[in-house]
Amino acid sequence: MREQLILLVASFFGGVLCMILHEAPKVIIYRNYIKKNIKSEIQVTAHGKVNPIHFIDPIGLLFCVIFRVGFSKPSYYRMKDKRLNRTLGIVGIMSLMIQFLLTAGTLRFGLGANSKLILPANSSFSYEFLMYFLASYAIICIGMLITNLFPLLTTDMSWILTSSKPMTFVTLLKSDYLVKMVWLLLVVLRVIPQLSFNIFRAFMG
Repeated sequence: MREQLILLVASFFGGVLCMILHEAPKVIIYRNYIKKNIKSEIQVTAHGKVNPIHFIDPIGLLFCVIFRVGFSKPSYYRMKDKRLNRTLGIVGIMSLMIQFLLTAGTLRFGLGANSKLILPANSSFSYEFLMYFLASYAIICIGMLITNLFPLLTTDMSWILTSSKPMTFVTLLKSDYLVKMVWLLLVVLRVIPQLSFNIFRAFMG
């Protein structure tokens, strides 16, 4: 029971951090773009204010705690600049990948852990929590990365797809509900959670 409670709390904070670091770089890039093009006629629907709390999606966080797979709350920009759209999508995906590599790398090379995450019998609470936090955080990053490869309206993949062909947005809009149902089914059946863990295990050795 104690271990499960620590894991739930660790997953909660891992999900929060993953969401914030996933969306924040995109908003920063967006704000810098707006500053440089403030006099242009490009239409936008968001102000790009960096508010970390805004990126935390309650339902996505619940999924992180239960399944180690979730999603953040994106800022809704709708830009006509194809290059910027592509950049935002790529930065979002790279952010999740970098978070995973840094976290799992710290576990494996910094703390000498492996995928079994066997803790010493005399380990302190803080050390135990740190290990579970880093492991949960790493797995959540992979789960969120896989989620963002789905062509949903709010994922990074949608930014990349619509950057090459704007009319793709209409197609994504029509298929959004179906893709969401497929994603949800794969999560509930633990296909995506298991895939995330397998990637984590393969990296950790």
